[in-house]
Amino acid sequence: MKEIYTALINRIKEEVPAIKWIDWDTGQLDGYTIIKGDVHRPPLKYPAALITIGVNSAKDIVDTIQDCVVHISIRLAFEPMERTNSEATPEVRDSALQPYDVIDNLYAALQGYETENFHSLSRMSQGKENSHNGLFIYRMNFKTDFEDYGADSSQKGI
Repeated sequence: MKEIYTALINRIKEEVPAIKWIDWDTGQLDGYTIIKGDVHRPPLKYPAALITIGVNSAKDIVDTIQDCVVHISIRLAFEPMERTNSEATPEVRDSALQPYDVIDNLYAALQGYETENFHSLSRMSQGKENSHNGLFIYRMNFKTDFEDYGADSSQKGI
C-alpha cells in the first residue's frame, strides 16, 4: 500500500497544484478548539487532501499471493465557503464555488490513473461531508485492485 500512497501523493502534487497539503487521514479534520470565541482549525494548509487506503476484500490466487480490492478515500478540506445564495453577485458566487474546480481537477487526475503496482482507479462515490469546524469538507472514494505478493518469500529475495 506504500506504493499506492506514494503514487497518489505524486499524482496529486503534479496534476492538482491548487492542493497545498497531502497527508494520511489520521482524523486531523475531526478536531478543533474554540478559544475566546475563535475557532482554531487543524494546522493544515488549505485546500488539503487527506488519504485513507484499505483492502476491502482479498482472494487467494495461490497460498501466498492474493488479488486485493482496495478502496481509497480522499477527504478534501477547504476554508469556509462564502455565501452562494440567490442574492450573491455572480462574481461572489463564482469565487465561493472554486472548491468545485479543485474537486473536478482531482477527479480528472485520478480517474483511470494506474501504475505498474495497481490497476486503474475508478471513482465509486463522492459528496460533501458535514463539518463541525466550519471547513468545507468533500469526500471522494475510488477503488482499484492489485496482486499482493507480500507473503510470497520468493518475491522478497529470501
